[in-house]
Amino acid sequence: MDLYYQEHDVRPNERDTASTQTSTSTVMLRLALLVARMSEATGPEHERLAAAVDHLLAQVSDTDPSMPGKPPASAESIRTLPVVNMRPGPSGPSSCPICTEEYEFNEPAKRLPCGHTFHADCVVPWLRSHCTCPLCRAELPTDDLAYMQRKRLEKRREAVSQLQHHMLN
Repeated sequence: MDLYYQEHDVRPNERDTASTQTSTSTVMLRLALLVARMSEATGPEHERLAAAVDHLLAQVSDTDPSMPGKPPASAESIRTLPVVNMRPGPSGPSSCPICTEEYEFNEPAKRLPCGHTFHADCVVPWLRSHCTCPLCRAELPTDDLAYMQRKRLEKRREAVSQLQHHMLN
């Protein structure tokens, strides 16, 4: 990822307002089309479209500066990520999902708690800006206390909502 920043002469979290607005507009259009298709879909197709909607919403929150995104992962959680030696082949990933370069046999890589692996040079800059896996959005610990408090509040509200639903049904 550092190589990407150097090649494109940008810094992490540096955003070009015009391209961000264009990107957000494109994503919002795709989101509207997916929601329209979801209203007619059922079963597995509905679930697939719902997952696509979730992915697009995550994309918008990552690119739109007016939407609060995820905070960086904690330095401790980044530092303590296990290093694994990659063995590309049918039983595991053959390339890094971020840079798409093929893993070499026994090449060291960082494994996130969700199980996804990446070159350290690719995933560490991402984690310094986001506390989520770039693939599945599973969260890593963060030092952002306000964010953690919002998450706890959301969990409490969800628990109360589920309790109310079960009591009324």
